[in-house]
Amino acid sequence: MIDDYFTALKTQIEGGTGLSGRGFDTVRLDGDGNLIRDNYFILYSPSPVGVPQERFTEVQTYDGAVEFDCDVRVVGVNPGAVRLMLDRVMGRVVGHMLTITGRQPAKVTASLNGRLREDQSVKPFLYYQDITVEWVSRPA
Repeated sequence: MIDDYFTALKTQIEGGTGLSGRGFDTVRLDGDGNLIRDNYFILYSPSPVGVPQERFTEVQTYDGAVEFDCDVRVVGVNPGAVRLMLDRVMGRVVGHMLTITGRQPAKVTASLNGRLREDQSVKPFLYYQDITVEWVSRPA
């Protein structure tokens, strides 16, 4: 189910203007191991963070209702590029539902994690902003 949600979330985001082919699961490196200067987003693996239960004594199951969250890092060559991509990514996830066979997810919500930052380990700098997207998935 985790890989299904990773694929569904990546597909949902990459369906937006200027986002196709810009999603990766790690930082982009060239053949020499150096960071690639480009505008892209890193989609980390979705994580089940809560298995809601109706009653205290109810047995929790992974096949029941599961709350997920997933971190996304938007990377850009300048602050404006990060803001533009961040706006596009948020527009593709907030309020949308991910399609997974046999599951009925709730609408996705998102929150910013901190402020836009610069990675000073590379010259010229790269910039990034992190967001967390969340949803609850129930059996269909």
